[in-house]
Amino acid sequence: MVQAKNVDGEHKVILKSDQEKARKIREKQDIALVGLRRTIEANKVEKLKKSLHLIDFPKQNQHIKFVSSYSEVKESAAAAKKEQSEMLDALDQTPVPAKDP
Repeated sequence: MVQAKNVDGEHKVILKSDQEKARKIREKQDIALVGLRRTIEANKVEKLKKSLHLIDFPKQNQHIKFVSSYSEVKESAAAAKKEQSEMLDALDQTPVPAKDP
């Protein structure tokens, strides 16, 4: 391939080998591929972070309970408190792997 340019008013012909051009094209493609993979991996990380939000805790469903007296409210509150303390005790008893120094 021939490339020409004017230098100090003179017409100069510059020859470039096909290998050099092919190398430059490969370098540009490599850089583009690395950038593409980087954005794909960043998107994967973001999706994983969103799905792992509060994964350690059980899902707290919200139930509406209709009661007819104040004593039923007290009973349901006591049962909910007991259930919550049992879950916290279970979390405290889970073994934690030891870290190697």
